[in-house]
Amino acid sequence: MRRIVRHDIAPNYQPCISCAAGTRSHVLEPAEWSEYEQEVVVDQSDDFASEDWEEVETVTKFALVTDNKVMCHKCWVTKLESYAKVIDSNYNKWLSGGASSIRPVMKVLHGVRYLDLEKALPTDINSKLNTLRTTISNSLVTSKGGEEE
Repeated sequence: MRRIVRHDIAPNYQPCISCAAGTRSHVLEPAEWSEYEQEVVVDQSDDFASEDWEEVETVTKFALVTDNKVMCHKCWVTKLESYAKVIDSNYNKWLSGGASSIRPVMKVLHGVRYLDLEKALPTDINSKLNTLRTTISNSLVTSKGGEEE
């Protein structure tokens, strides 16, 4: 069956993935729903009718397949501060590191994107992040497009 994400429904109150406190503050992964059709009797004959009849209508329903993954605001701010500190302290080392720094930079970039921290990061950290992103993409393009022997 096809799974869909329903943006018209507010996220459920779920435990935070870090501290297990109930929240729906920051949705990291939205809930997935499965769509199915069911026949529903809309109208039918009464007990005294000469012939039995019923009117059926096909209705589309949704079943929850996976719940959303959420993070409370307190844990989200803690992650924001830790990612900002990691980017700031390792920035120069990652720029001069070359190929050995690709893996840790990609890990940080993935974490920032997953937690949706880019808009909340300070502008100086965000500019460092963009510089790292372009450096990594340029180094990956040059390593893939190298000359053949």
